[in-house]
Amino acid sequence: MQMLGYPIYGIGPLMKMESESNSLGSECLDWLSQQKPASVIYVAFGSLAKLKTKDMESLALGLQASGLPFLWVIPLESISAMNNSGFASPNGFRDWIASLGLGFITSWAPQREVLGHSAVGAFVSHCGWNSVMESLCEAVPIVACPQGADQIGNARTIAEHLKVGVEIKREDDGSFTKESVQRAIKEIMKNEEARKRIAHLKQVIRDSTTWGSSYFNITKFIDYLFQLHCPCHS
Repeated sequence: MQMLGYPIYGIGPLMKMESESNSLGSECLDWLSQQKPASVIYVAFGSLAKLKTKDMESLALGLQASGLPFLWVIPLESISAMNNSGFASPNGFRDWIASLGLGFITSWAPQREVLGHSAVGAFVSHCGWNSVMESLCEAVPIVACPQGADQIGNARTIAEHLKVGVEIKREDDGSFTKESVQRAIKEIMKNEEARKRIAHLKQVIRDSTTWGSSYFNITKFIDYLFQLHCPCHS
């Protein structure tokens, strides 16, 4: 674009820095308030990414093996698939989760509020870009479980470059085991260096959106748009 004579402005991240409170998802937030600080594993894969039933089973067993409380956002169709698989016979997946005494499952949660809650210690995510940015803005380390597209590169950035998360190790066929889930959760929950790094990144993001690069670049971009329509504007 610059070669064509058009300027390029890096205006991101374009996100509100503060969580907004609302009445939706109050049950899961109430549940979080009963947990210890930084003890809960939050699990969510966005509205489009769908885990295979085998991977759902491995994730469920890995969460169980971790022994840590978890809040898991699961679409209703995924719960039905687990019920039909026979994994949680005879009473179904919801009852199986309840029997563990560790987890809370819901079909939807206010993600920014959840990530901003003091009880949340890590985020098991597909690493969609919005989820990554929300996690960085709330300083919650990530257990990466990418499903495809840009998520793979995002996961590598989180784990290998920014070093604020770990990626679940996969088998040759692309699946993962309960052991790899448990191992990744254990690793990130003990990684104090990752917590320091992501807390620093949160501050960098906050600074950039107040009086930093994001603020100034978006101001320049708006000025440029005005100049296109009104050359007298400065």
